[in-house]
Amino acid sequence: MLNRKDALISGINRIFLEALTCKSEAQLGRICMSVAENLTNSPLGYLFILDEHGALLDLTAGDHKSETFPFPTRPDTKTHMGINSADFVQRVLAGPFRANHPDPNLAGAPKGVHAFMSVPLFSNERPIGVVAVANREGGYNPNNLQSLSDLAGAIVQVLIHKRTETALATELANNKRLQEIS
Repeated sequence: MLNRKDALISGINRIFLEALTCKSEAQLGRICMSVAENLTNSPLGYLFILDEHGALLDLTAGDHKSETFPFPTRPDTKTHMGINSADFVQRVLAGPFRANHPDPNLAGAPKGVHAFMSVPLFSNERPIGVVAVANREGGYNPNNLQSLSDLAGAIVQVLIHKRTETALATELANNKRLQEIS
């Protein structure tokens, strides 16, 4: 148990430390996914954000090839993570979700997924995305789900901070441009 907590604290520290130098939300997402994959011993991981229509869009994937775990990578793709089952999408947004093969709850999951775990990301009690990992050897247990849930809070904090930082930089650049024109 102590080992799990040490790994979690180390992962959260890495996320906060590396967030200081990230140039983009996607780069930050890759760091978050690397930590989530390492923490849960998962070969696959994704970080999704909700667009204005409620569709899940791939912010970033781990260091694996997307054809292994096919999800949309373009913002204009509205296929709900490449998953055919709307029920599956609703389950991953409803709350922490864990399923191992041959669990009927995996119906509708992408091809090649034999174990899956996800935690929705919330900001001000509104869902903003989902962190998901898949295909851990031997499947996932409740401790794995708790670790991912605990990590989700740190992921939300750094994503919201990066979005705020980016919006502020854009606003400052626009104001500077307006002053130069005047």
